[in-house]
Parts: sequence; structure tokens; C-alpha cells
Amino acid sequence: MRRRVLATLVSIFAVALLAAGLAASFFEDSGGYKISPEMKPAAPRAPDPAQTEAKVPNQQAAAQQTAPRAMPPAVTPARFKFRPDEPALVAEGKRLYGVHCASCHGVKLEGQPNWKQRNEDGKLPAPPHDASGHTWHHPEGMLFALTKFGPSRISGAPSAMPAYAEVLTDEQIIATLSFIKSTWSPEIRQRHDQMGKK
Repeated sequence: MRRRVLATLVSIFAVALLAAGLAASFFEDSGGYKISPEMKPAAPRAPDPAQTEAKVPNQQAAAQQTAPRAMPPAVTPARFKFRPDEPALVAEGKRLYGVHCASCHGVKLEGQPNWKQRNEDGKLPAPPHDASGHTWHHPEGMLFALTKFGPSRISGAPSAMPAYAEVLTDEQIIATLSFIKSTWSPEIRQRHDQMGKK
């Protein structure tokens, strides 16, 4: 009888130790916390300033290496081609432009005043998308990427324009850009088409 009681106590004690070890491991693996007597995680350990200073350049270098700055190829894949001659698509693009773009780029695609001069924060105002701007100077693949991912992520330059990847579908981006292209003169549209074939 004593052996059974002793064996049971030993088993209970072993299970309790195992549970405590697992709990400690869980809290350490989820943010460097330790278990306090109240079973609440204590404040995380303060970082060593010397280690933090040493890591900052490496973190910046890693961020620069992972930032997708490669420009799209000149030849745009067929699924990303603008279609300014499709009336239904252009009409939807005009509607989307009015909702998402006109407040900065202008209802008539005229852009913001002094769009070539940087603001105090170092960002350029929204440029025009009509023939007076430089939108048509860029191939379709680049325009699509700038709209979807944002100029800051593509070029690294500071920009107030947000990324629309979480706002518009690819087809909606194509519709919006197709509307913009539909407003250009036949000569500019032809030059833009030739740019995409290089």
C-alpha cells in the first residue's frame, strides 16, 4: 500500500515538474517572458544598446536587399495590358478614378499645383495624368506596379501615394489605367503603345 501511494506521489510530482517546464518553455518562446509567481508574464528584458546599435545597419541593409525595386519589363504581359478601347472597362475605370484618384490627381487629370517641386516633407505633389504630365512616359508594366505597390516601394523615393494592392483588384487597376490612357491623344497613345513593345 505504501509503495502504491509513494509511486502515485512520485508520478504526480513528475507530471507537475513536466508541466511547469513546458509552461516556462512556452513563455520563453513567445517573446522572452518568464513566469512570475502570479503566473503572469513579466516585462520583457530591455535590449542591450550595444547590440541594438550593431544591428541597425544590418537591418537597414537587409531591408534594402528585400525591397522590390526592380522595374517591370518593358513588354507588358497580356493580362496587364491597358484596354482604352473597351467602353465598359473604361467606364468602370472612370468611376474608380473618381473614387480613388481624383482627390489628388484632379477630376480632369490635371494633378496638383507645382507638382514638379517637392513639399517640405520631401514628397512630390500628385502629378497630372493628362498629356502635360509624365504618366505616358512610363511603360504599362511600370504604371501597373506603381499603382499596385506604391511609388515608395517600387522606386524607393518618398511619395504620398498609397499602394492599392489591398484596395483594388488587378482588373480594377487595369480599368483605372485604361481610363487614363483613353483620355490621351491618338499620337500619345501610339507612342505609349510603342514603348511597351521595346
